[in-house]
Amino acid sequence: MIQIPTFLRFHWLKVLVTYVLVPSFINAIYSLKPIILMWTFLIELCLLVIAIIAMALYSKRNHSSHSRNEAFQVPRKGMVFTVGKQLETIRFAIKNQNPKFIGLICSAETEVQANKLKDWWKDELGNDEEHFMKKEVDPKNIEDIRAMTVSILNWLKSKGLQDSEITVDITGGMTTMSAGVFDVSEEQKIDSQYIFSKYDPVNNRVIMDTKDAILFSQHSKG
Repeated sequence: MIQIPTFLRFHWLKVLVTYVLVPSFINAIYSLKPIILMWTFLIELCLLVIAIIAMALYSKRNHSSHSRNEAFQVPRKGMVFTVGKQLETIRFAIKNQNPKFIGLICSAETEVQANKLKDWWKDELGNDEEHFMKKEVDPKNIEDIRAMTVSILNWLKSKGLQDSEITVDITGGMTTMSAGVFDVSEEQKIDSQYIFSKYDPVNNRVIMDTKDAILFSQHSKG
């Protein structure tokens, strides 16, 4: 059921015109006094202009309130990634959020990339295999994706991590993989994030300075 504040937020103009301005204008007409009609028209016009300006300023404020890489402002101890053919965004997230545990959801086609990430996680960042888990899934089987995601999340929780300390990053991989992981994260009230970026088709890589990590869905109080 739609709550009244939500309804007003999306239908404020309709409510203002239908239930305030039009009835007032009709009453002014029935008064048969031109001066009242004129002032009613001018006042209602001013109210309408003020309302539109106020909503425009409110929308601009909300849009500007999104800070760059907002997802990185929430501390995480465990992260789950969907793995595609590019690893730049995953490495970008790990370097900025420095999790203690990571889980990877990959397909047979992207297992090579997942193994490269595992080697990087161990050799360059100095982590061990006890803090790493990889699950290969069939990207055409949403139930398989969901089951492997649940497995990784249960593993993270078995390490003592709270829901608020975990996030899923659904940037990489096929759409079905991202959808399956996101579906489970919503069921379990786990935050999700996504890294927007521009892609360089010539060099086949993400343009580094364009990445922006957003909170796709937030359940924790950050």
